[in-house]
Amino acid sequence: MKKRSLRGGWKIAVIVTAIAVCGCLLLAVLWTRSPQSGVPPADAPISGSVDKLDAQIGSPAEHPDIRQLDQMHLFAAVDEVLAALPKAPMAFNTPPPMNIDAAAAKVELRVGPRQSPAELVKSITAPGEVQVHEVQIANRMKASLFGDPEGLTITPLSPASQLVSRTTPSIWVWSVKPRKAGQYRVHVELEAEVKIDGEDTPRLIDVFDGTIAVTITGPQRVEHFAKDNWQWLWTALLVPAGGWWWKRREKKPEDTKPDDGPKIILPK
Repeated sequence: MKKRSLRGGWKIAVIVTAIAVCGCLLLAVLWTRSPQSGVPPADAPISGSVDKLDAQIGSPAEHPDIRQLDQMHLFAAVDEVLAALPKAPMAFNTPPPMNIDAAAAKVELRVGPRQSPAELVKSITAPGEVQVHEVQIANRMKASLFGDPEGLTITPLSPASQLVSRTTPSIWVWSVKPRKAGQYRVHVELEAEVKIDGEDTPRLIDVFDGTIAVTITGPQRVEHFAKDNWQWLWTALLVPAGGWWWKRREKKPEDTKPDDGPKIILPK
């Protein structure tokens, strides 16, 4: 009896062990087929909103093959340089309304790191409305003035690219000559030159707008019309008038009988 009980207990232990092993295998299979940490199965479609997409994909750190955001370090140098640029007031003027035959006006731009906005506005010597703005600056900057070439002739009177000092203001000046009556928009473009990867690279800081008015009187309008359309006037008016005069000049007088001399009439 004792031997039979031992043999029966050994069989029960084998059966229990086999059941336990099968249960572990089944749990392992189920665990590997279930989604973990928000990662979808390989055959699961990715769709829906951005939030749902992020939930399905997971974080970039978990899946660098899907979201290679580690490449963002390529822009770190640019962001670091731009964040380090200091700010300073910048002021420029737009000339008051000027006559079409008036002398050229001036547009003056100043950047003054050590000046207050009010001081910088007062330092503008050219007449007209003055705008003042706070801008990012660098030790090398470029300023440009653009306008309608049909109505304005803009000539730079200073270098476009200049070094910027912390102690003295940097000054840009342009000459603006009116060519045609009207309202014209002008644009001041300010750039900073920054060093990225060992190379000086321009960075657009901002673009500022202004308006220049060019006036004209009635007599000036007639005069400028004649100047601008003299070829048409010559063809339409002067050439026909000249031909008519030339024809009259060469017209022969009618034949007249020769005069035999004075006639003397005696009284009766």
